[in-house]
Order: sequence, then structure tokens, then C-alpha cells
Amino acid sequence: IVSTHSAKMQPFASSTWARFLPKAVRATRHGRRNYHVAVVGSGPAGFYTSKYLFKKAGDKVKIDMFERLPTPFGLVRFGVAPDHPEVKNVINDFGAVAEMKNFKYYGNVEVGTQPSLEALRKTYDAVVLCTGASGERILGIPGEDSLGVLGAPAFVKWYNGHPDYKDLQLPKSAGESAVVLGQGNVALDVARLLVRSPKELDATDMERDAVNAIAAWQQAGLRTVHIVGRRGFGQAAF
Repeated sequence: IVSTHSAKMQPFASSTWARFLPKAVRATRHGRRNYHVAVVGSGPAGFYTSKYLFKKAGDKVKIDMFERLPTPFGLVRFGVAPDHPEVKNVINDFGAVAEMKNFKYYGNVEVGTQPSLEALRKTYDAVVLCTGASGERILGIPGEDSLGVLGAPAFVKWYNGHPDYKDLQLPKSAGESAVVLGQGNVALDVARLLVRSPKELDATDMERDAVNAIAAWQQAGLRTVHIVGRRGFGQAAF
């Protein structure tokens, strides 16, 4: 378990979750009831929820945030293209929330196992689920499960260093051409990163194994990336 109410992470030695749950006694101050809220998920939704709860309720609310991974920030950390660092500046805003005295962060905690959702509901005044959509859409077409055919969520998390995807099965060679299906922001991110030079990628915070893999594909002959969309260029969503 990793907990913090500042920017510094402090690991707990115990794996017994129950001892860290707050007591179900609600403090009062000057006759006003205080509230204790659990926020599950540390991505943008979780931090913006926390930010505006503090903005509306001030010191009348305490927030405990729970995250399955050790590190916070969700999609901002693992979904934004590493060559667009300016998009990640919102982390500064989230950091300000984490510094607030009534905020605590618990990493490495998978709600639903230990603790259960029911345990949180019994302990807190409110539980807000901000876990997002962690899966991906399966097209159901022949060859979709072949080596070298990847969904964007898995590929993006891989090159951003998500711990669940560090062992993603990838081909040693990508051939001369790669095809990206879709023409939204993520499609352009993937296409752009596949053609950037290793020197350009070295200047980013991209996962080192991903930089090396893309460099190896380029050395093996990858030269062209085709972007395939269902509609025309004018309807592209990037």
C-alpha cells in the first residue's frame, strides 16, 4: 500500500488493509457535519472530482483516493503521447490537489478485492467511482488476434510504460509498412511515433524498451505508415 497526503509517496509495511480504513465516526466542527469521501481511480476524473469537492465544501470534506497502480494520474500518465509533454501539464493541477491537508492517496489498492466496494460504502459518506473504461473495443474480424495486430489501448499503454503492458507480445519486425485503422487523435499519435527517429524519441519520456523496439523496426525496413479511415479526411477527428 502506498499512501500520501503530499507529493511524496510513503510505503506502508503492512498488507492488512482494514487497519488503514478510517473509523466510521464523523467529526463535527461548530455544529456542522464533516464528510469523508472515497474516490476510486486517480486519473483526471478522480482528481477533478476531488478538486471540485474541495472547492465546494472546503475543510468540511476529507478525501481518500484509491488506485490499483502504485502511481497516480491515469490517462494523463499512460495515455498521452510522450512527444506532447505540454498536454501533461495538467499534472501540476492534480499535484496541487494532492498537497491539500485533507487529501490522502492509497496506491497499490484494488477496490473490489481488498477492500471490497461494500466495505468502502459502509465506511465513507460517499464513494465515487472514477475508474474509466479500461478495456478496448473488439471488432470481431478475421485475423484480429494475429501477432502484430494490436488495439490502440494496449499499444499506447505499452509505449508509455504501463506495468500491465510491459510484456506485450510484439513482432520483432514490422515489415516495410504499418497500417493504423482510425483517424482520431490516438491514430495520429501512433502513426507519428512509428516514424519518429530514435533521437527524437530519446528526448521524450517514452518507455526505453518502446524506443528500442521502434528503432529496431525502422532498422529492419519500416518506412511507411498508412492511416485508414472509414470516412474522408474532412471527417477526421484529430
